[in-house]
Amino acid sequence: GIFVGSGDTIIANYIHNNGQEGYKVYETGGNRDSGGTVISDNIISSNNSSSTYCTVPATAECGGGKSWQTVNEHVSYNYVHDNHGPGIWFDTDNKGAVVEYNDVENNWSSGIDLEISWNATIRNNYLANNANAGAFQFCRLRNMWCAEIFIANSGGVNGTSVEISGNSIHPNNLNAAVMLLNISRGTSTLYPAWGPWLVQNVHVHNNTMTMAAGSIDGAFDQDGSDAAMFLNQGNSFDYDVYTGSNGTSMFY
Repeated sequence: GIFVGSGDTIIANYIHNNGQEGYKVYETGGNRDSGGTVISDNIISSNNSSSTYCTVPATAECGGGKSWQTVNEHVSYNYVHDNHGPGIWFDTDNKGAVVEYNDVENNWSSGIDLEISWNATIRNNYLANNANAGAFQFCRLRNMWCAEIFIANSGGVNGTSVEISGNSIHPNNLNAAVMLLNISRGTSTLYPAWGPWLVQNVHVHNNTMTMAAGSIDGAFDQDGSDAAMFLNQGNSFDYDVYTGSNGTSMFY
């Protein structure tokens, strides 16, 4: 629907029923570090309307919107709903993203997805009933690859962190509230000095999670390549409030 670069703004639009995704942000070249793209006060809905994309890995880009190699992108006050894919998706070497005060509901895949990226702030969002398509490629049978807030091989380096706080989170019975997932993904080519993409320095705190029966939250080392994510990489769940029906915390 909308394709922007470094420092652009997407404000007060109704972005809907596009064939693949509602928006895309890709910052390249010498202007990347200036960053600062703003996505605010939009309604973003029903994208990937034909359900053609994200059905197999070769077409794994779809949904509300996707950001790639951005710096200090700010996503706020959007209503992101009923997209056939993720709601708000950061994929590959994004750093310094702020995602706040969004209403993210009923998307087929994760509500907010931070994948192989760096320090970020995800706060004060409302998320409900995402990852709700049982046959969806990445969410089938709650395979840990989807959550209301999904952190995949992402974290903070050089004194930074991924802060997840103040969110109101309402997973359905086949979904996770917050899931930290590791699988060996290699090392960033854009920031090689930062080492491999790991789940590190992720702080989940002061959120309210209303758990449906069968819902989960926690962390998962899928291929056994990073047991340290549980021991000494600075990841934590603190001061969160859990209500509702018998959700389960799972760390394995």
